Parts: sequence; structure tokens; C-alpha cells
Amino acid sequence: MAQTVAGKLHKLDFDDEVTGLIYGHVFRTAEPPQPVSSQQACQAWQALVPGEGFIWLHLNLNHAAAEKWLKNHFAISDFFFDEIRHGSHTTRIERQGDDLFAVLNDVIFHPKENNPEIATLWLYCRSGLVVTARHKPLRLIERLLGRLGPLQLASSTELLAHLLEEQEEVLEQVVRQANQYVDTIEDRLLSNHVKRNRTELGRMRRMLLRFQRLLAPEPAALFRLLNRPPTLAEPRRGAGFTPVHRRVHRGIERPCQSDRANSSVARGDWRQADGAEQPHAVHP
Repeated sequence: MAQTVAGKLHKLDFDDEVTGLIYGHVFRTAEPPQPVSSQQACQAWQALVPGEGFIWLHLNLNHAAAEKWLKNHFAISDFFFDEIRHGSHTTRIERQGDDLFAVLNDVIFHPKENNPEIATLWLYCRSGLVVTARHKPLRLIERLLGRLGPLQLASSTELLAHLLEEQEEVLEQVVRQANQYVDTIEDRLLSNHVKRNRTELGRMRRMLLRFQRLLAPEPAALFRLLNRPPTLAEPRRGAGFTPVHRRVHRGIERPCQSDRANSSVARGDWRQADGAEQPHAVHP
């Protein structure tokens, strides 16, 4: 029992609690990722040889000292913290000089509720360093942590690309849930509950449009990034952002198409609803 308590106390790092560091990892060529404390992260950053690895720091912004610690030890730009305080929460990737800035989002979608749970992740990426920061926990971070070893990430931009893929999975989950809910509404339409279905379809449409604005990367910002990538972005990895962006838009369009088709059904415009036959039992 005494050994167990001692082991737990040994794992606690007071500096991590003060700085807000949740996870820290050092990635070196041909080596598995190494978890580090806040003090070890500072030492690793000072000793890091350019081109031979990178450091990932994931912080809790609810800790007051997090911003000061990052500025003092890693020279993070004021732009990053200004965006956290005042910027838009919509998903986007932007170039800031030779660095990258990104905003990602995680959504827990409940079709029957009007207020989905949303958590935002801010990301700062430069050669040898990735900083991610949040106020609320995100599932996409936890999923990525479980795959760090097998992924064998070689650069900071690869980490960003994999986080984008994790957000794509969030969108796919929303699509599946929305389609299941729309199927339920279709069944009720065939049971003459048209007025109620119109209300729910309208609510679903508003939620899907909100998700589209929140989760789909801003096209203009991504276009600028792909045309003028920073020096830290490898050509093959920069090109990888494009298919991710396309899949994101295709994913969010599917439930919107289902919604439009079912909305046509609710209005009684059966011919516009993907060629469906008009059931005689339904009267709008």
C-alpha cells in the first residue's frame, strides 16, 4: 500500500500543475515518443537539434500561468494568444510568417437536443514545436494519444495533419447520427405526423449548417496555405491537407442533402424527394 501511494506521489509534477501542461512528448528520429514533464520539455527544447525531431505540448488554458510559461520558455507569438481570446472558433488553418496556426473543434452531437457540446482546440506549429491548447477536453486529442507510437510522426506538420483526420472522424460521426435521425423522421412522415416533422427538420437543418460553419475548414485560408506553404511544411504533407478538406465537405454535405430531400417530402413535393413515389395516405 505504501509503495502504491509513493508511486502516485512520484507521478505528480507540481510544475505541470502550475504551467497547465497536460501532456508533453518529445519525438526524435527512429525513436518512440517520450513523455516529458514541463521541466523536461524546457530542457529538451534547448537541446533539440534542428531537423532531428520535435516537441508537442498540450496545455489547459484554465491555468493562469500557461500563457506566461509558453512565452518565457518557447517564445510563442502574441498572435496565438490574441486569437484564443478574441478570434473566431471556426475551423481553419493559417500561415503566420513561417509558422502555422490552426483552430480545430470537437462536437458531441445529440440529435434531439438544441445545444451540442463543443470544445475548441488552438494549435501553434513551427519547426521543432507543436503547441495545442484548450479550455475543455477533446476526444480527438485522446484518440491521437492512443496512436502516437504506431504513427511514428517525423515532423510537427504530420501531427497537425493527423489532428485534422481526427476531426474528420468527428464529422463522420455527426453524419451517421444525423442520417439515422432523418431516417426516423422519414418513417414518421409516412404516418401523417407532418407538422411535427417540419419543425424537427428545420431544427436539424439549422444545426447542420452550424456544424458546417464550425467544423469545415475555411476554404480561403486553406487555399492561401496550399499556394504559399511555410518552409516547415513538407510538400507531400501540405498536399495531404487538400484531400482531408475535400472529405470534410463531402461528409457534411450528405446530411444536408438528406435534409433537403425530406424537407421536400414534408411540403408534399414528392417528385423532388429523390424520385420517391407519392404515398396517398399522407396529406400535407
